[in-house]
Amino acid sequence: MKYFFSGFFEKQFKTIYFKIEILCNKTFLTLLINVMHFYELAQSLSSRVRVLCWIMTRPENHLKKLQHVGATWAEHCNQVLYMSSQSSDFPTVGLNVSEGRSQLYWKTIRAFQYIHAHHLQHADWFLKADDDTFVVVENLRHLLYRFRLFVRQGYMSRGAGYILSPEALRRFVQGFSTGRCENFSSVEDMALGRCMETMGVKAGDSRDPKQRETFNHLIAPENGKQVWSYSYYRPRQVSASFPLKKCVCIQRLIQGTLLCTPF
Repeated sequence: MKYFFSGFFEKQFKTIYFKIEILCNKTFLTLLINVMHFYELAQSLSSRVRVLCWIMTRPENHLKKLQHVGATWAEHCNQVLYMSSQSSDFPTVGLNVSEGRSQLYWKTIRAFQYIHAHHLQHADWFLKADDDTFVVVENLRHLLYRFRLFVRQGYMSRGAGYILSPEALRRFVQGFSTGRCENFSSVEDMALGRCMETMGVKAGDSRDPKQRETFNHLIAPENGKQVWSYSYYRPRQVSASFPLKKCVCIQRLIQGTLLCTPF
């Protein structure tokens, strides 16, 4: 009897192991096919959706942060520019502006003016990011390839970066050359959003097919909860410890004032 059960379980274990092995092989094969498909898609989009990435930084971060940005996600951009107040051997483009939070929008203005003057024909899209931003460029290209517009305006948080088309970049620079836009605020992302609206540049829906945000600038801890109330779209519950059940608001820029109305 001892041998019967021993032999019986041994055969059963071998059968189970064989089934698991087949399942693992199929799973691995499926995964391999998917990886190859996405790699081919990424390679194809790389030349069809050209993205120029410009990174806003400051002198003390030239070696501390930029080398890591350049060695990781920025390698996947079609072209990369590092914008700072000073030129360096990294290399960075010196914009001849002062450093400081109050100068962020002016720095952005000068950066886009530089890109407009030297690189307008070199890309289909122009991504602005900070030196602590991380971007999956392949996903960004996939998003831009199927891009659709919506009507209602707000502004894009600079914390997750924002991206401009060539026409949007042209209108941004034109706004300052004609006086329709001005450096009126140190709140860079809001001020840029106002200029975009003034110049008739419509904001785009960057959510994925499941309506999930792809540009994530919000933080989950309780001390950042108030930030969620400014979200353009109704945020979903992040975790059991961080429910989001209240109505949110839509950002609207009317006569230079940021208003919040029920979504």
